Amino acid sequence: MLTLCIRCLPLIHKTNPSPMSTKSYVLLSLLLLSTFPAFSQFKIGVKVAPVLSTGRVVSQDSTQEWTRFSSAPRIIVGPFVDIIFAENYFFNTGILFAPKRFSVAPANATTPDVRNVQYVQVPLSLKLYTDEFRLDTRLYIQMGGVAEIKVADEDLEASVDYLPELNLFDGSLLFGGGVEYRWGYNTTLYGGLTYQRGLFNVISGAYALTAPYNFKSDLIGLDLGVKF
Repeated sequence: MLTLCIRCLPLIHKTNPSPMSTKSYVLLSLLLLSTFPAFSQFKIGVKVAPVLSTGRVVSQDSTQEWTRFSSAPRIIVGPFVDIIFAENYFFNTGILFAPKRFSVAPANATTPDVRNVQYVQVPLSLKLYTDEFRLDTRLYIQMGGVAEIKVADEDLEASVDYLPELNLFDGSLLFGGGVEYRWGYNTTLYGGLTYQRGLFNVISGAYALTAPYNFKSDLIGLDLGVKF
């Protein structure tokens, strides 16, 4: 199943990742899966998360209002690990492929600057579970952070240049919750809602000093997966 998800990555949106970024993502995923057998109680899984890539624009120029122009559907995929450290308490991490779309323009403009940007995400979060409220079924909440590194960047609107150079690194707060169902002896299915709220301006340091706005990336959507 992991192999199938990785092969599907170029189909997630129109921008294909470079061979180097895809190779790096695969190697990081395999490294993650080989690191955790030392833990006695853990679950390895694969998630597929249909999300809406959006963001927040804060104008820094008192003479011109800037705005986020549109949102876009995307799919986050990748392997993860849940490590138990107390009853009903888990530490969650993974290596996830996360495509995003940024679009920004002056408030009176008709053509925005649009960028397709691809990140590798490493979530670092806690998952807290309830006791079973029905047979093999329980609720969970998730909270923590997400570290991100940019692996690809494509400008889709060459006629305007409102989005300057983007930072290599980014980070978000992570909140979520849902329901988990144990299907058989070793397999668990889950589904829920997820929200990532960007913490940092995605514009790189040199350009951020002169840019007329700050842009922070957000994601909201469904969280679907299976654990083994």
